Amino acid sequence: SFHPFAGRSSVAFNLAGQLGIGLHSVLLIDADSRSRTLSRMLGIDDRPGLTDAVAGRSNWRDMLVGVADTKLAILPCGLDHGGPADDLLTGRWLSQVMTEATSKDFSRVVVDVPPLYPVAQGRAILRELPQFVIVGEWGRTPRSMVETALAEDRRLETRCLGVVYDRVNL
Repeated sequence: SFHPFAGRSSVAFNLAGQLGIGLHSVLLIDADSRSRTLSRMLGIDDRPGLTDAVAGRSNWRDMLVGVADTKLAILPCGLDHGGPADDLLTGRWLSQVMTEATSKDFSRVVVDVPPLYPVAQGRAILRELPQFVIVGEWGRTPRSMVETALAEDRRLETRCLGVVYDRVNL
């Protein structure tokens, strides 16, 4: 998304959950070390996870939280609060984990990425992901903002699958 709001975490969780009900084994990663919305929303914000794995404290597989009656596993954000210096490390680490996860245990990986603005963490992580969907907030995220952001970065534009609007007022 382009600004912080809980909608992107809800969309990531719902997408991963729907994929995990069917035939696919799904890994959902909370990569927003600043707001940790997904981990807080699921009540797993007091568990080790992504930031601890990036810091080399443990293997990421040992920190997974399973969701009952699904093929969904969640990697919480972690106990450490990452900062700007961690953004590039997190992006590179996620790229490696996604390769490892999809080659062995998971058929899909969904990452809850921080907002693209006002900080660069989201953009740094997106550059390492093979594909992504932008989540916009209805009435607050103008189409021109999405188009401009993608036009400024051709690499991101080619990897964007589309835009999902949340909180739609019909």
